[in-house]
Amino acid sequence: MTPDEVEQKARALFGENWKHALARSLGVNYSTLWRQMSQNNIPGPVVAAMKAWIVLFESLGVRPPIEPGGPVVPPKEDVEDVYGVKKKPGGKRKATSTYSKLIG
Repeated sequence: MTPDEVEQKARALFGENWKHALARSLGVNYSTLWRQMSQNNIPGPVVAAMKAWIVLFESLGVRPPIEPGGPVVPPKEDVEDVYGVKKKPGGKRKATSTYSKLIG
């Protein structure tokens, strides 16, 4: 995954403040993440996390946790989620059995 791809996907997941939110979700220092991106040296675990978060977001509307190991829950309808993003009315998604198994 290139730095441009990371930026594009992170913007979709976190919005305008994607740099700090991505670093915080990954549990790394912002300057470390920035250095890795500027040197085109994005570690495998970062790529794996980004790919997993994109799959969850695109299939279930689930955003990454704000803190590493934090809760990952589907956004509720008609309320702001933890990122301050309002869901559109009628945009409720139903968790699949596979997702339900993941969250226990």
